[in-house]
Amino acid sequence: MNTPARYRGVSLIEVLVALVIISVGLLGIAKMQALAMASTRGSSTRSLVSIEAASLASAMHANRKYWNAVSTTTTTFSVNLANGAIASPPPSDVQLQGAVVDCAAGTCTPAQMALYDLVAWSVALNAVSNGSTASVTCTGQPVACTISIQWIENVMAATNANAQQANVTAVLTPNNSYSLLVEPGA
Repeated sequence: MNTPARYRGVSLIEVLVALVIISVGLLGIAKMQALAMASTRGSSTRSLVSIEAASLASAMHANRKYWNAVSTTTTTFSVNLANGAIASPPPSDVQLQGAVVDCAAGTCTPAQMALYDLVAWSVALNAVSNGSTASVTCTGQPVACTISIQWIENVMAATNANAQQANVTAVLTPNNSYSLLVEPGA
């Protein structure tokens, strides 16, 4: 069968156009999957941080004797934690400025137990979110404590403009934080 010259190669052009359309669609799907994975990673970190905050709240409830006495010794109790240790300035309670005693092996005073709990919790928090910082601030009578955690996580840039502005595809977001109010005596 003889086809006119003006129809020759039309099938090839149609195939090339279809390949371009499919390629653009596949690139879009790949970007959506990368964003979904980044969102999952971010929400996983937020979940683990909230579980760690609840863990410290539970330890505070278990050591009510110490945490209820905190507001009677100081007006505002504050301790800062970073990278798995108590950071400076030292805690406002002088009882927490000593060496950490392993309370899992023996009997401890309530203050030693609180120090042990804070340091162990800080190490666990650092394992969940490396480079995170936290603070525990207690005020009032009955005592109410706020556990605040800040961390940095990598997230994918949502748009091309964000990626070009940051000059990378992963952007550090330092303003992630979580706070939990605890009443240890309740």
